Amino acid sequence: QNTGDLNMLKDLIYLYLPKAFLSLIILIATWLITKNMQKPLLTLEKKSGVPPTLTVLINKIIKTVFYVIGLVTILAQLGVNISTLLTSLGIGGLAISFALKDALTNIISGIIIIAYQPFMIGDNISLRNSSGSPLEGKVTDINFRYITIEAENNKILIPNSTAVSTPVAVKKSN
Repeated sequence: QNTGDLNMLKDLIYLYLPKAFLSLIILIATWLITKNMQKPLLTLEKKSGVPPTLTVLINKIIKTVFYVIGLVTILAQLGVNISTLLTSLGIGGLAISFALKDALTNIISGIIIIAYQPFMIGDNISLRNSSGSPLEGKVTDINFRYITIEAENNKILIPNSTAVSTPVAVKKSN
């Protein structure tokens, strides 16, 4: 009985030890690649004048993509059926994208605003909201979901999709 258990244990070690070792190498390689992505992005930011917030977003997206690829590769190496996993992720991603449609629209619009910089913090802008009411004020913050303007001691949060899809009058600050 004991020799049978030992033989089975040896077989498992011989079967899974190389896979575990290769998985560890893939994990380390993924970590090294994502760690070294920062330098080229900082160079891109300095040379092309890309806004730092956009560089941070690009860096996070690239890191996430590499970690997902590394994880999927490790799971495939360990014998997990990847096609089923990827199908499930695709269907789940589709359901999440429908549920978060408005938030994703604002985030993509925020990326457009940050990349093209039609206005900046400190500029006075005027636009109409989705109901047609005029909004005017000084831009105090721009993030991936909202533009914050201050007008008459009020803070107004304008969804980025509104600022991208409606005409905006900009009075540049000096």
